Amino acid sequence: MTSLPIRVVLAAVLVANAAGLIGTQEIVDRIVARVENDIILLSDVRALSRYQQFLDGKSETDGQILDRLIDQWIVRTEADVSHFRQPSEADINRSLELLRKSFASTEEYEARKKQAGLSDVEIR
Repeated sequence: MTSLPIRVVLAAVLVANAAGLIGTQEIVDRIVARVENDIILLSDVRALSRYQQFLDGKSETDGQILDRLIDQWIVRTEADVSHFRQPSEADINRSLELLRKSFASTEEYEARKKQAGLSDVEIR
């Protein structure tokens, strides 16, 4: 008699699984590297790839990008330790303006930004 309830439970689980009610998992991101207590995600690699695509029309390999992100982590950590001041809003705005002017036109800037899938916030 004990096998009947187990069969019922198993059948219910199989039906729920087939219906997509349980057991569905979606991988949202992956850890590609750990540097001390910090992690670098695949989404970080993809974001830098899109930014390189925006600037140059091409990007490096994932391995090269990961190396760059590790280098950036090192520089950022050293800057934090040495209490290096963060750029001001004016500094950021000047840099953004220089970036915009590096393109032949505003239309080219906007087209490349759209092609790379970047928002103004991500570029900033």
